[in-house]
Amino acid sequence: MGSSGEPPPSPRLVAALEAESFTTARLVLRSGGFEAAAPIEVVNPPRRRLTENPGVNQTINRRHDDDTSALSRARLLEQRNETALTLPNGTRVSISFQRSFAPAAPRTNARGLTVDRADFKRLGSTPAGSVVLLTEAPVPRMRTEVPLRFGKTAIATGNQVVGFPGAYGLWLKRVSNGWRLVFNNEPDAWGSQHNAKFDAAEIDLAHSDGHDATRPFAVNLIPQSVDRGRLEILWGPHEWTANFSVAN
Repeated sequence: MGSSGEPPPSPRLVAALEAESFTTARLVLRSGGFEAAAPIEVVNPPRRRLTENPGVNQTINRRHDDDTSALSRARLLEQRNETALTLPNGTRVSISFQRSFAPAAPRTNARGLTVDRADFKRLGSTPAGSVVLLTEAPVPRMRTEVPLRFGKTAIATGNQVVGFPGAYGLWLKRVSNGWRLVFNNEPDAWGSQHNAKFDAAEIDLAHSDGHDATRPFAVNLIPQSVDRGRLEILWGPHEWTANFSVAN
């Protein structure tokens, strides 16, 4: 499946929560040829700083086999948002990306990859053949427990360690006739440190620019059926999309 065209209707119920702005989203339900959607307003709770220390200058003793995955995930979500797609068999595809925060007061700036920051202002001047650089954030990080296919391009698991999920850094790239998405084997690179020798694959992106001009940078993984989905990147009025399927 390429970056355009709609997938066939799914015989199963498919649910998606699609972010649209700082405070709005859509809950979408699809089954067969039917689709229903409801708007959601997101109310952000007070942001709390995670700490595992019970008191000042008190240490925590851990064994080598202690499970700290929940703590690591909580720390990740302090700084990044995450979009995820879970397949019927429980396998998962996810993308984490820099969190952005609306201004705390009318005269203060937003933080993160928002449209009033320098990274967005440089977007339009990115020359053809170059990736979009981010000076205030790491690149989005994709983790996939299943091999994926974007059109004829395969995105494999095990690119870091054989037998483990795939992990990639995602880079927007401007080309003469539009936009592409680069999958890079350095998933934890800073957004200004692209190394082309680690590029693993590129795919074409569909692009449109008539959307809400205030949207911060965000990524959505949207299920279309039990084995197909759409990757969606949002930033201000821009929207880049590509359809994908689970590779057999």
